[in-house]
Amino acid sequence: MPEPYNGPFKTRDEAFAHPEVRRIYQAMHESPHRGVGDAENLRLLERACEAAGVQLGAYDLRVLRWLASWEAEMCVVVAGLVARAGICANGSSAQMPRAATSLTTSL
Repeated sequence: MPEPYNGPFKTRDEAFAHPEVRRIYQAMHESPHRGVGDAENLRLLERACEAAGVQLGAYDLRVLRWLASWEAEMCVVVAGLVARAGICANGSSAQMPRAATSLTTSL
């Protein structure tokens, strides 16, 4: 998979193998606290929206919080959809910024 990679994803396994998903699951595994996955998923989704130039309202953020409660592989697919739509809207051929390598640091 080229880095950074934002899809399209052909299978759940392909999304599950994404470096951002692996990083989120590792953070969950290493933390003694609950909710780490939701917080990391939310950051992923917010960064994707920010990178695509999507302005978020209060209800938008509420929906992102709900989405963040799903598996990381679901969130990386949604983040990839947002990123690809942002690329199309901006007329750019660039991939998502390399942030936490693919979606993590600068999104």
